[in-house]
Amino acid sequence: LTRILAVLVVTGLFLPGMLIYLILRPPRTIEAEYRLALEEEAILQSFQEKPACPSCSHQMALDWIVCPWCYTRLKKKCPQCGELLELGWKVCPYCTTPLQEVRRRKADKEIGGPSQTSESESPPD
Repeated sequence: LTRILAVLVVTGLFLPGMLIYLILRPPRTIEAEYRLALEEEAILQSFQEKPACPSCSHQMALDWIVCPWCYTRLKKKCPQCGELLELGWKVCPYCTTPLQEVRRRKADKEIGGPSQTSESESPPD
């Protein structure tokens, strides 16, 4: 009798129990929610893609000259127009000033090099 009663209870409560379970359970598990959040974060980071400091790998803004965490120099200013330039650039893309030539002129002025002597040696008109 107990075996028959157990079979009847299982078969009788199976369908309503399954229906209640489907109504009450969450649409996604905690693990699925976590994976979805990670995917969304990865997509947002790929769109916002901020560069990282080459020394300490902290994320930085595009207009920073020095990393505030490790003090690594990230960019330099053009001496003519003041725009931010990458360290390896040899010419300013904004005003087309050759950067090595500007450095030479500054060094010549400080030392009293060829730019001053060529002006003083030129014959008067």
